[in-house]
Amino acid sequence: MISYEFKESDRISTYLYAFIAGPYAVLESEHEHIKNYKYPLRLICRKSLCKYLEKDKEIFLGATKSAIDFYEKLFNTQFPFEKLDQAFVPNHPHEGMENVGLVMYKDTFVR
Repeated sequence: MISYEFKESDRISTYLYAFIAGPYAVLESEHEHIKNYKYPLRLICRKSLCKYLEKDKEIFLGATKSAIDFYEKLFNTQFPFEKLDQAFVPNHPHEGMENVGLVMYKDTFVR
């Protein structure tokens, strides 16, 4: 079982909070901030879908890294969170939902 413990965070609106639990597979990477700070990027999905996500890992992570870089430069500020996870979950009611440090997508994107 994988679990993570984080230090106390800044206050955020309750609608920006999210968590997932389950027997998920985790593909890890990291992104180097423009000021040489590195933070983890993770792709999370059901173990049965991991083989499909692995083959597209660089596509998902490349788009994520490009988006972060774009917004850091546009707003001249560092990505404000210590990590960014992207989870592909079954029966998610929306195409995607952005939350602080965790973006959730329907797992039908992984096939």
